[in-house]
Amino acid sequence: MTGEYPNHEINYLAELMQDFPSGISLSPQDAFELIQTRYQMLESNIEPLAKSVKKNSTKWNRFPLNQLVVGDYLQPLFYYLLIRLLHDYLFNEILNNAGKFRKSKDAYSGNVGFGGFHQRKAGEFKFYGSSPERITDELKNAVFVLTQKNGKPIENGLEFYRRFVKIHPFYDGNGRIGRMILSVYLFSNNKMVKWREIEGGSKKNKFLKKLNKCHETEAGYDYDKYFRYLLNFFERYIIDLTELDQ
Repeated sequence: MTGEYPNHEINYLAELMQDFPSGISLSPQDAFELIQTRYQMLESNIEPLAKSVKKNSTKWNRFPLNQLVVGDYLQPLFYYLLIRLLHDYLFNEILNNAGKFRKSKDAYSGNVGFGGFHQRKAGEFKFYGSSPERITDELKNAVFVLTQKNGKPIENGLEFYRRFVKIHPFYDGNGRIGRMILSVYLFSNNKMVKWREIEGGSKKNKFLKKLNKCHETEAGYDYDKYFRYLLNFFERYIIDLTELDQ
């Protein structure tokens, strides 16, 4: 299947559709376009999702993920569940593991790489995602970054996004889902990301290089320095919604 389609993303999706067949007859090209359409629909619903974050009255302790709840505050659980719901929505009837994290019983023992030309074959990518056994715990820790009340929502959101992409909980769609969660979180803090500008031309390459440098140094003493480079770049593309209302 490799190389059959002109777009690398479609070739990778074709491979996943073979490994995780949904039973629905859909070509990889059509599936890719459907994912794009669904993602655009999600982008148009960032505001109502962000408003849901602020609804703190619901009692969440009855849910099996109650360890994610801080008192009656729903943010950790909301984001954790939203991550899986977004993936389920994007890949419904395309992959039979839609909404599910990578598992050790999958092909390649559930391991995945990114940053290269082949997403799953060892040796041809820059980074490994977290092992399937560590995904849940690492993702919980990443989600809790979004609950910090330090007056630095852009910094908190970007740190979550960086961790989420590195964890790579799903085989595909991690970038889209990470951007959605970050957008919802920042919108709930009266800020909006100009993703279209970041993803345009050389700016995308600059963003990815700075992001990758943070991946490379995440356990090192100089991580803060490289994260600041990434943060300074990212802040250029943030709109303060409160200023627009004035």
